Amino acid sequence: MSYPLALALLLFFARATSGNYCAQQDDCSSCTRANTDDGEDSACAWCFSTGKCKLAYSKSEPKVGDWLTGPGTCPVYTTSRATCKCQPTKYTTCETCTKNHPGCVWVKNATSYVTTIVQLPLFGPRTTTLKHTWENLCWAGNGIAGPNFAQTEVAGNDIKMVFNSTAHKWCWGQCGVEGPAIAWIIVACCVLGPCLLFCFFRVLYSCICGKSTLRRGGSGMN
Repeated sequence: MSYPLALALLLFFARATSGNYCAQQDDCSSCTRANTDDGEDSACAWCFSTGKCKLAYSKSEPKVGDWLTGPGTCPVYTTSRATCKCQPTKYTTCETCTKNHPGCVWVKNATSYVTTIVQLPLFGPRTTTLKHTWENLCWAGNGIAGPNFAQTEVAGNDIKMVFNSTAHKWCWGQCGVEGPAIAWIIVACCVLGPCLLFCFFRVLYSCICGKSTLRRGGSGMN
């Protein structure tokens, strides 16, 4: 979202609240922990670019202004604790992201969408969607579903903003093959491997027993 648009929305439709709880958190894990805690009202976002925790919105009274003055000013942020381990500003290459990090996915190309729905007097709701394409980022995910992009909705007064992202190209566990192919191969090996091993030993056992029977039968004929 452009800064002029963000500023206009902030001035006309929202008033930011205090993010004291979030500001007191000094690492990504503690910053995002409260987001799944029903006893804490503040939802926080960790900004990887600045290394600071910012208020995303109040769970009881969400305001668009909180989002715009918080994660809306950060190029790379997360509200998910799972992404903390992937450290997008530290693991800046596919190799460092995927090596020894099974919970991380290297996103080669993705698009983020910001849909703004404004309720205007006399005219009714008006919807505007902005999109931003980004690439080469280490993010939380797995080899089957890819990166974990959670859809977020923030509403306040007569405006609602919906944030979501879609990955187009990503790698998991290695950097040569895109998508879930590698994960499915591993799953297939885990499922079919024991079956093939069982069949091999069964055939081997049959061959050994067969030879033993032939030997006993030959001795009887003599």
